[in-house]
Amino acid sequence: MKTVHNPTKFVNKATLLGHDYPINSLVTFEHQGTTCIASASGGGGDDIRIWNIEENIQVGSLEGHDNEICSLVTFEHQGATCLAGAGCDGIIKVWNIEENKVIRTLKGNSWCINSLVTFEHQGATCLASGCTGHSLISAPIKM
Repeated sequence: MKTVHNPTKFVNKATLLGHDYPINSLVTFEHQGTTCIASASGGGGDDIRIWNIEENIQVGSLEGHDNEICSLVTFEHQGATCLAGAGCDGIIKVWNIEENKVIRTLKGNSWCINSLVTFEHQGATCLASGCTGHSLISAPIKM
């Protein structure tokens, strides 16, 4: 369950239902000219739902994780809106939202990934992740 608030009045605009488990992460982005929210399930959930918050409907879902998802981040890459999700399977998945498909899977972490951030460095989009194992990993996103 997710409640969307109107930031100017701080009142409930809509309650969007669909997740069976707690929501660990939210991120907003523009998709096909509308404002959307991606939400990630925690607990026993392993899915990412895409919501059009102007029409208050679910417009997609992204699958591929084997455990709960803890962090989401969106970014532009080669003209496409991308979303990266990471969680307790120790894997980062990168999706092209327009094509609704995984374009990169980053493995190698045996810990739960709790946090993601993207940044530009020397002309490349980079992704940094923080995990339960007290480590920070940073690398360029090459697709």
